[in-house]
Amino acid sequence: MSHADFLTPDQLSRALNMRDLTDPAQGGHAVQALLGAVVSALQTEWGSTVRYVRNSPIVPVRENYDRLGYDAGDVTRARRYTRYISPTVMLRRHTSAELPVALEDYAGRTGVDELIVAPGLVYRRDVVDRSHVGEPHQVDLWRRPAGRRPHGHLGPGQRDPQQDLPRRARGAGDGGDLSAAGETKRNS
Repeated sequence: MSHADFLTPDQLSRALNMRDLTDPAQGGHAVQALLGAVVSALQTEWGSTVRYVRNSPIVPVRENYDRLGYDAGDVTRARRYTRYISPTVMLRRHTSAELPVALEDYAGRTGVDELIVAPGLVYRRDVVDRSHVGEPHQVDLWRRPAGRRPHGHLGPGQRDPQQDLPRRARGAGDGGDLSAAGETKRNS
């Protein structure tokens, strides 16, 4: 990659200064009420605890692609679709980038039934028409039922560790969003 393939400081600043409508710390918004209703309904239905995962949108390429099972040659990695900051760091393309590290936090913990909620802005370059935006809001909702161990901590007879990762990471196809809940798009 050349320097032209990376965001300029101004482009990065503009992206990072966009308001995340899912984040109460950035002011109230109807998107938060919708997300809260979904989370509350799932928590009530499952009787699980809730864990919000809200990290910086600047992520290692490894977390956004490699650990989710994307091949090195996948078209989604192209500069046309991804906002790279450097060869190893980017603005996340999906909130699924939060899941590998979040699931690792359950190592050695049994009996935890928890709903993992990873909301936030995601950053894309593939704005193809007026119904697509480059910074949609997205949420990943993942249940970690009690009695299951996360990836890398399975005993005899337990589930395939890849079952804890998003469908794309398991090689189940090319299309569709990985999130249990879809994107909400901002009007420009």
